[in-house]
Amino acid sequence: MRRGATISISLLALAVSVAAAIAADIRKPAPPLAPVGPVPFLWTGFYVGVAAGGVFGNVDHYYDRQNGKNDHGQVWLDTSGFNLSALVGYNYQLANNWIIGAEGELGFLAIDEERIVIKDDDVLRQKVSGFGSVRARIGYAFDRLMVYATGGAGFARIENAGGNPANANRFLTIQETRPGFVVGGGAEYAFTPNILGRLEYLYFDTPEFEVRNLENEMMKFDNNFHFIRAALIYKF
Repeated sequence: MRRGATISISLLALAVSVAAAIAADIRKPAPPLAPVGPVPFLWTGFYVGVAAGGVFGNVDHYYDRQNGKNDHGQVWLDTSGFNLSALVGYNYQLANNWIIGAEGELGFLAIDEERIVIKDDDVLRQKVSGFGSVRARIGYAFDRLMVYATGGAGFARIENAGGNPANANRFLTIQETRPGFVVGGGAEYAFTPNILGRLEYLYFDTPEFEVRNLENEMMKFDNNFHFIRAALIYKF
C-alpha cells in the first residue's frame, strides 16, 4: 500500500515537472526573424518614354565653281536647336547584371540656321525637322543604376542650301530624308519600380552627298549632330 502511494506521488511529481517545462517553453519569446535584404531591381521589361534636350549641328560644304577662276573650297556652318522624341524599347537583364536591349524613337529635331559664308553673298543653310533612330543597347546594372552604350541606324529630314540666292543657276536647295548612324551612351536610374530617369549623349552622322546646280557645278554637303538630353521613362 505504502509502495503504491510512493509510485503515485512520483508519477504526479513527474507530470507536474513536464507541465511546468512545457509552460515555460510556451512563455519563452520566439527568436527574432533574420532580416531580409533589399530585393535587387530587375531591369527586364518593356518601357515607353519621352526624351528632350539640346542638339548641336554642323554642316561642311564643299564647292567647285566652273567660272575659270579655280574657285573651289570648303566652308562650314555650326547650328543648334532642340530635340523632342517619343521612345519605346525593351531590356533583358542577364544573370551577371549585364543588360541587353533595343530601342526605337521618333520625334522632332528643330534646327533652322543660315549665314553668309563666302564671297558674293553666298549662303549656307541647314534646316532639320524630323528625326528617328533604331538602336541596340548594352549596359551594366548597379542595382537601380545602369550605365550603357548604344548604337544603330538613324534618319533625319534635312534641308541644305548653298550658293548665291540672287543667281538661280548657281543656288541650290535640296531637302531629303537622310540616313545615317547613331552612337552614344548614358545612365539610367530607377526612382521607383516603374519610373526611370535618364541622361544621354548621342552622335548622329549622315554620309556626305554630292549634288550639282544648273551650271553643273559640284556641291557637297556633310551633316552631323550632337545630342545632349534627358528622358523620363515608364517601365511596365
